Amino acid sequence: MTKYFNVLLIFAPIAILGEFLGWSPTIAFWSAALAVIPPARRVGT
Repeated sequence: MTKYFNVLLIFAPIAILGEFLGWSPTIAFWSAALAVIPPARRVGT
């Protein structure tokens, strides 16, 4: 199950890239929100 959550880590560089490229703040927010799930899961267990 953990490997499925680790796939969400790809959203971290997407969020950073989107911020620098001037993408919509909504896309940057949701990318960052999805990228936080795997580390939060590790802290919570």
